[in-house]
Amino acid sequence: MSIRALALATVDLLRKETPEGQTINCRTNGGIGKLVDAKNIGVRPPPGSPSAMAGEVYVAVWCPSWTNQSKEGLVEEYGLNVTVSRRAPVKPDDRYQDLLTAWPTGLWALCEAIRACLHLNYNVVDGANTYLNNAIRNMTGGQQTAANGFVEPLYLVDGGTVQKQGGSWFQSNQKERTAALVQTMRFAPSVRPQDASSTTI
Repeated sequence: MSIRALALATVDLLRKETPEGQTINCRTNGGIGKLVDAKNIGVRPPPGSPSAMAGEVYVAVWCPSWTNQSKEGLVEEYGLNVTVSRRAPVKPDDRYQDLLTAWPTGLWALCEAIRACLHLNYNVVDGANTYLNNAIRNMTGGQQTAANGFVEPLYLVDGGTVQKQGGSWFQSNQKERTAALVQTMRFAPSVRPQDASSTTI
């Protein structure tokens, strides 16, 4: 349930629109909702490829790791990756510059906006803990909440490298050699510690 909560909280924040007159950062509780349609931001399985129905840009949230650091209880660390896919219509290579550098919806600008939104953002922690508490309440008829939630936010470890992907990246039969420019950002694990006496899902 923990990775579910973290992934959904991340998607929720990314889908938000940053308030007018403010920049995207970890304090504004705003995301990239003005840059990417909400239906094109979601949880996907590894390696973060979008569905065939994705728009020009798709932002996929996915979990590459889930580890425990304690033998006495649980100190779980949940890594999170965000893969941005930018459709590349049939274009000669010398026009890829536009797809990479356009402002504010080029691939690099979107990646920087996502970094600004998620890096050290405790709104993701709060959102994930809300998901955890709601799930426990539903399971116990409102008698309990999650005793131990997430305590540390995600932070950017690696901004990734642009890769070219063919038509199969969009789960389709497209024959394009290059159908998308893709970049995966890797965020260091968010931490959820639990002691042995109060371990919950």
